[in-house]
Amino acid sequence: RGAWMALGILELCCVAGLIIPSALRWQPRLTVVAAALLAIESLVFIWVHVKYREVPAIVMVTVLGLLMAFIAYGRLALKPI
Repeated sequence: RGAWMALGILELCCVAGLIIPSALRWQPRLTVVAAALLAIESLVFIWVHVKYREVPAIVMVTVLGLLMAFIAYGRLALKPI
């Protein structure tokens, strides 16, 4: 239960980290860090869903993880803020 709580708190902090630095033009590298952490977190969730053979959840988490990886790469290399 504690691990799920920690992952939930990490996810909420990262979501704020995706929006606030870009909106305020303050520490824009935090957006890259937040997106990268969410992409890594999605790998943990993919592993959990594979363990329980939950195919629809695997697809959803994979798509979200790829989106977060794209955001991290885009903000780091393609179009930095």
